[in-house]
Amino acid sequence: MPPMSEYIRFARVAILWLVVMFILRLLLGIFEVPYEEGTSQASLVLTTLFACIFLGAFGRRLRGYGVLQAALLGITIAFVAQVLIIAGTAGSYLLGAETYFNHPKALNTPDAVGVVQAMVIRVVGMLVNMIIGAIAAMLGWLSGKLVPEPGA
Repeated sequence: MPPMSEYIRFARVAILWLVVMFILRLLLGIFEVPYEEGTSQASLVLTTLFACIFLGAFGRRLRGYGVLQAALLGITIAFVAQVLIIAGTAGSYLLGAETYFNHPKALNTPDAVGVVQAMVIRVVGMLVNMIIGAIAAMLGWLSGKLVPEPGA
């Protein structure tokens, strides 16, 4: 089993795009683009999902990852995304700013909630999304045989 640093190194491009999406979500909020209009344009969750699927497939072909290793890769990618989301949420509350990270729809609530409730929602979301990341990466791993061999 590779060390965690191997998964992070292999997922660098995904982590870069997660950071880009994080910054984009901040900018959309700063420029007061309505949540309903902008959230689909800069989704950390969708970026995570696609990264897990693709890197699960490429990990199988290029790194020889087994299904468990692909799942760990997916968990790693989802963990990074959720840390960004939690940081964005905490920062929003600390600054007293209304952002895409503390918007009621982002927290799956009908109305605004306090920081404690938001953090509980985010921690539960972290656990759920890490499981989803693992599943997505394993599904990607299943399709990894379709990735051409290096040099082919």
